[in-house]
Amino acid sequence: MAIWISLVIVAQLINAFVAIIDKYIVSSGKIGWPIVLTFYVSVLSSLSIFIFLFSWIKIPIDGVVLPTLANISWPTIPIILLSVLSSVSFVYALYNLFSSFLLSEASDVVPVVSSISAVSSLLFSFYLLNTSLSGNFLWGFLFLVIGMFLIARFRMTRKLFIKCFLAGVLFGLHFVLIKMLFNETGFDNAFFWSRFFITLTALSLLLLPNCCGRNVASETKKAGKGGVFLLLFNKVLAGVAGILILKAVQLGDVAIVQALSGFQFVFLLMFAIFLGHKAPKCIGEHCEIIDRIQKIVSVSIIVTGFSLLFI
Repeated sequence: MAIWISLVIVAQLINAFVAIIDKYIVSSGKIGWPIVLTFYVSVLSSLSIFIFLFSWIKIPIDGVVLPTLANISWPTIPIILLSVLSSVSFVYALYNLFSSFLLSEASDVVPVVSSISAVSSLLFSFYLLNTSLSGNFLWGFLFLVIGMFLIARFRMTRKLFIKCFLAGVLFGLHFVLIKMLFNETGFDNAFFWSRFFITLTALSLLLLPNCCGRNVASETKKAGKGGVFLLLFNKVLAGVAGILILKAVQLGDVAIVQALSGFQFVFLLMFAIFLGHKAPKCIGEHCEIIDRIQKIVSVSIIVTGFSLLFI
């Protein structure tokens, strides 16, 4: 197995836990406004830049090294444009994802968002990176549509599906733009400037009425020390997963990296089936027998679609 594929699988296991905690934070009212949570998550993503301070640590994996400040240079116009576009797409993808968590279960939202993200990243790769479409693209796409329909038909409203669709398309666009950024400059430089502009984009959210400084302070006070700690801990996990995925994007094929995000909702499905009744009510993973059957069938079809899409 290629090292970058292993990195993606580990990252998606971490992301499954991140999604559940995000769902809990939104639904429990710890930080109830998706736009405020988007602000926090985006700003906290800048903390991953601190990894540059640990470049002296040697990773015992071939081809994987920590980024170093020595490789950072002032950005050119193309790097700035790609960084800004990837940052905006990432921040607003997060907003639509968190809005979706308010409306449905994480194990229902994530498969739909991931499926749309995979298809959109493949299409964006075709037009922007000259990546060829696989011979099984139409079959894979058909299975993905059927799997998403089985989830959406029984468990989704029109509003929820629109939120999931926007999140998926924007995530797909984000990762293709990141791949273009890696092609334009090295990993270290691309990683630094993409995080920098995500932080600037997040700060621009403070200009919105629902995310002004007063509301951010109010939501922080409501969350309490426990909620803030949980958010920070979750973003550390998300940061680790994000770095692994970005490294995989650099080393491998961006469309396949997106396709392997299917492992995230396989892990979520396992969580929902085996731990649903033991989970807090606000997580919304209380699976009855009919729910388990529906989840198993729909997710199995989606995973089949992912497999066909990239063979």
